[in-house]
Amino acid sequence: MQPAAASRRRHNPGVTLTSLVRNLTRAVSWHRRPLAALCAAGAMLCLVGVASPPPPVTVPVVVALHDLVAGSTLSRDDLTVRRFPVALAPSEAVSDAGAAVGRTLTAALNAGTPLTARSLSHAESLAAPGERLVPFRLSDASLLSVVSIGDLVTVVATRGDGTSVTVAERVRVAALPQPASEVGVFGANTQGAVVVVSCPPKSAVTLAGWAATSALGIAIG
Repeated sequence: MQPAAASRRRHNPGVTLTSLVRNLTRAVSWHRRPLAALCAAGAMLCLVGVASPPPPVTVPVVVALHDLVAGSTLSRDDLTVRRFPVALAPSEAVSDAGAAVGRTLTAALNAGTPLTARSLSHAESLAAPGERLVPFRLSDASLLSVVSIGDLVTVVATRGDGTSVTVAERVRVAALPQPASEVGVFGANTQGAVVVVSCPPKSAVTLAGWAATSALGIAIG
């Protein structure tokens, strides 16, 4: 009789199911805290993933690898490409270093400064043979609206006593690298407007000296 009773217990599905549920309940009870911690950690990871903003969209921008002077003919060793957030990339930024190689700079660039289309001269704006390109800032930015590449201008400066002096006479406008209302890379307004002229070496030295200390004026023609 005992073997028969044992056989009935082994084949009784109710007893097996009850035992299984009891064992699972005990297991869950024993590991309740670790399981709760695991669930909490998973929920936190999900929340962090939802709350974290996506990385900013960037674009390639060509920048000066080292300090460059106006009139430089650019080579591969002068340039590198960095990625800028779209909001910080300057307008008309050059994105392909190869497209700038062999071109002439119309204004000096510090290392890391983005290269723009206005920083590069076109064929018609290159310095004449034996001349130098010299950039300077106009004291009156509105004059830029009446100046075009190829115009002949006389550059004048104002001395400390208020008198005027001719700095360079009848030099050719070689480039107009930025408009009067241009905004800088980080949102700062650029004061005045830059003009680049082509002039003989002696006049170039004189003009560069005045340009380093003051804004200048021009007479057209």
